[in-house]
Amino acid sequence: MKIKRSLLTLLLAFSFHFQGAATPADDPCKYTIEELIRYAKKFRGIRYKSGGSKPSGFDCSGFVNYIYKKFQIPVERSSAAMFIKGMSVGIQHVLPGDLIFFSRSSKPGSVISHVGIVVKSEEGKLKFIHSSTTHGVIISDLSEEYYSKRFKGLKRMPQLTDFFHFPFYYPSPEEQNP
Repeated sequence: MKIKRSLLTLLLAFSFHFQGAATPADDPCKYTIEELIRYAKKFRGIRYKSGGSKPSGFDCSGFVNYIYKKFQIPVERSSAAMFIKGMSVGIQHVLPGDLIFFSRSSKPGSVISHVGIVVKSEEGKLKFIHSSTTHGVIISDLSEEYYSKRFKGLKRMPQLTDFFHFPFYYPSPEEQNP
């Protein structure tokens, strides 16, 4: 009786283990978005450095470039070029990992001069990680007056939804047919 019970337990364990196991070939997503966010947060406190693109000091686009590069997502080096290349996303459809853009001035027609990575979006409230000239790599809130007045838009890099698993994410028709 003990042998049957042990054999049954072993069979159940093997069938459970192999039944739901997905291989990398089954799922094109290489990472979870949580991995990208966790990795970006490791750099909080790193100082700002004009033109910096390494952990010894980052400017805003250097920080985004460094984080995305770790996950094999190619992006342009400047925030303005990233803005041009990305696909526009409405605030109601933003996902963690999307890029958020700002201008240096709150005046209409100001050019893109700053970029960050969205880390959290709930009910239209956005938090983003970025390299600030005064505080280095920090997490800020779009509702802060400085950022809300200079907000220019949200963009999604195409590879983001190709390489990452997003729980409960369904691509919009625009993403399905670029």
